[in-house]
Amino acid sequence: MRSEQEALLSGTSHAPTPRWVWAIVLLLAASQPLLLLWIRSMPPEGMAPTGLHIPDSALFLYSMDMFTSGFHSDYAFCTSPNGDASLSYYAVPHLWLYGALGVLHKMIPIPAFLLYGLASGLGMGLYLYAIYRFLRVTLPQYANTAFLLFALSSGPGGLLYIVAVAAGLDTHPNFELYFDRFALYTLCEGPHLNPVLYAPRFYYTISLAALFGAMTLMLGERRPSPGRVTVVAVLCVTGSFLNARFGVFTTGILILALLAQPERPARKRLGTFLAFATPTAIGCAFSALLMRLNPATVANHMQAGAMAMWFSPFIAAALFHLIIAVPSWKAAALDSGGWAVRVQRALLGYLALYALGCLAHQGYYGTLLTGRDATVAATISDWALPGLLAGLWRGHRFTARPDNHAFFLIWFLLFLAVSMSGWGQGWFLRFGPQRLEPLLWLPLCALCALALHACAPGLRTRLTVGLVAISLPSLLIALLVFQGPLGASGNEAPYGGQQPEFMTMHDAELIANLPEGRVLAPAPAADAIALQRRQPVVQGIGSFNLTDLPVAELSADAARFFAPDTLGEVRKSICRKYCVDWVYCPDTWPVDAGVLESFRGHAWMESVAQAGGGVVFRVNLEAAF
Repeated sequence: MRSEQEALLSGTSHAPTPRWVWAIVLLLAASQPLLLLWIRSMPPEGMAPTGLHIPDSALFLYSMDMFTSGFHSDYAFCTSPNGDASLSYYAVPHLWLYGALGVLHKMIPIPAFLLYGLASGLGMGLYLYAIYRFLRVTLPQYANTAFLLFALSSGPGGLLYIVAVAAGLDTHPNFELYFDRFALYTLCEGPHLNPVLYAPRFYYTISLAALFGAMTLMLGERRPSPGRVTVVAVLCVTGSFLNARFGVFTTGILILALLAQPERPARKRLGTFLAFATPTAIGCAFSALLMRLNPATVANHMQAGAMAMWFSPFIAAALFHLIIAVPSWKAAALDSGGWAVRVQRALLGYLALYALGCLAHQGYYGTLLTGRDATVAATISDWALPGLLAGLWRGHRFTARPDNHAFFLIWFLLFLAVSMSGWGQGWFLRFGPQRLEPLLWLPLCALCALALHACAPGLRTRLTVGLVAISLPSLLIALLVFQGPLGASGNEAPYGGQQPEFMTMHDAELIANLPEGRVLAPAPAADAIALQRRQPVVQGIGSFNLTDLPVAELSADAARFFAPDTLGEVRKSICRKYCVDWVYCPDTWPVDAGVLESFRGHAWMESVAQAGGGVVFRVNLEAAF
């Protein structure tokens, strides 16, 4: 006789998707190509498109030509033994996704920038649909509410941003410093909580769509057919190859889901695990082998990802959700056996000590108002470990129920604890625990849905509508301002660094007329030059992957070159090291006036073009110093 949970699954896992879900999926998917169409066709007055969307899009857009250009890279180090074309420059697996997109671009008459936006929209749509089907399998009674919150709820950062701009606070020189706590994980694009924040990252959304789709196929059927297992294998290999971290993380989620199905025979659970984990491991292995072609790229990723999620920005983004979800934690305990209750208590004990340690750390260093959490994880994670002893307390034994309460709670608590930790005095940070952050929003919204459905219907409706209403300004500001062109004005607007889409007409003129040769310029001007002119550049976001030089060394040299107190001889040695022919000082992202004056004082640098605040200098290393 089938269990109650099996009956629930059979009635919902194959049910048609409601029209309102399709409406949300299509609306959020369409936001990406529409934003790029807006950026391309309607720049602000006096400005021109750079060819970029978000800072990281320099990598994605440039890689669309990887196959047709024979793996050429304008970011390659000038004295590299690999020259300016090598497979090793494209050793990051997800760049091959954009390379395939570039091949498609050659077949259809759509500008590359817009095709990139369409791909981002497609990935977003597939991801949202995969999440909805996953919820129909794992949380059948509450899937609709959980999905609504996952897609359309966020933190209050957008509402606070609107209030701050209306009050003129955004013009204060310290606005970003004090507002970062509310913007970082609510408004800024990146590997953060809400899916809107990483919608421009096609390789994120398509990888997650494949892996969650594979989990849904395996968990939704008690006896998966050979054809279904084959589809799962293809999805797992693809998803984990494009993003190996997500392959590892979703394997952990699957393990928790299988542990939450005690009525399922152990042999079948093991078979499900192996059917998912084996192709996922193969995809991760292929990914690792490809990245070994470029050790510098591996080092760059290890360094850039060596961070934990910040505690106070997370609380600012998820506070309302956490408050609503608390009652569901008791329900989760009722859904748990003894081991699950102890795991929950252990994780809550660790997180409680971590929170106290974070408050103490910020109080001691005077950062309570700014919420600068960069050093917190490495400092306090080890001190919070005794909190795990809370799991040793003897508690009541509960009778398991057919709902997956405990699964989502343990998933959330475990990933939250790991994502914020830097055990071993920071040693653990090398594994990039922050990258768990995109996988925290789904279990938190599921827990909110469980809590809301325990309320009276009228209160449930008011709380759900209120949470979505508070969140919509954040989604709109994240899309229109931080990813879109609204309010773009170079570095003058708050968070100007998040908006590389436009440059002044002065920069457009200077870049269009740059002579041939290698250019040293600040980012994102360097990326605009590489994208628009396919001209060698010394730095930029593209140099993170598309060269074989460690980006830390490259960035440090570039920063030293444009620093006010750098001696001329040092600047000359940097130009010689990187074979620089031209130095470009942009108008949109201006170089310090004192630095420009010192450039004019170097006998080996000659100003050859100027428009507005932008200047092009010729470098002649043979000239007398």
